[in-house]
Amino acid sequence: MRAAVTHFVTRAAEKLRNQTLLAKTISVHISTSPFDDKREYYNNAATSSLAVPSDDTRELIHIAQCLLESIYVHGHSYQRAGVLLMELTNHRYQQQDLFTPTENPRSDELMKTLDTINAKMGNGTLRFAGEGFEAGWRMKQRLRSPRYTTQFSELKRVK
Repeated sequence: MRAAVTHFVTRAAEKLRNQTLLAKTISVHISTSPFDDKREYYNNAATSSLAVPSDDTRELIHIAQCLLESIYVHGHSYQRAGVLLMELTNHRYQQQDLFTPTENPRSDELMKTLDTINAKMGNGTLRFAGEGFEAGWRMKQRLRSPRYTTQFSELKRVK
């Protein structure tokens, strides 16, 4: 579960930076299969607000892992995990807090460097250790519907 949540936060933070957005609230949810008659169904979520909106992957991962620990119950066979970033604001128009220290300027440089290397060398070239190296938990998309409206490569060809 930790690896999945870390991966989802990492991808969401990359998307935030690509769109010059910041997130003020993060939510983590987990659940077991509702169709498994042999086991008890469990579903829970936790949400936290940041003092200052952020797009720093490290900060968002830390908060997401704390939220996961607060809702995780040992003994369940989890099927689903998810991360929501909410209260998105434009980087240019963020509201500062007078009593909270501002974000480290080197953090922006680090995240830009990380994104640049991953863009040049391939997605996932540099990643956080919390994502793990095994991909056994990755999404299974064999039965996914075609994405004609968002993926040019999936358009049908007519001759």
